[in-house]
Amino acid sequence: MGELVDEALLAGVVVTALGLRRSVRTPEDTLLDFLGQRTGLLVLDNCEQIIDSAAKLCETLLKGCARLQILVTSREPLGIGGEVVLRVDPLSLPEAGREPSLQDFGRHAG
Repeated sequence: MGELVDEALLAGVVVTALGLRRSVRTPEDTLLDFLGQRTGLLVLDNCEQIIDSAAKLCETLLKGCARLQILVTSREPLGIGGEVVLRVDPLSLPEAGREPSLQDFGRHAG
């Protein structure tokens, strides 16, 4: 979602990402029809620029798709019912200018 700046386009971007055909119906209705009774996980990454639109879309989909789960990454919570927030600390980085060894990767995993 890093490239998306117009919040109104979010549902359409998800429709396209899922390979669904656009129709005269709204993108939200297209998603509800497609995801309705499916069991699945929808991942929306980097949503802080479009947090309001992401929250609205997630609420709509979760209400209409009982077996859908959504994972959203963002610097701030969506603020919707049923949301579980897991804070992840930033990863540390190896020393600048030094080629990291295989052992270093374990040290910089958070």
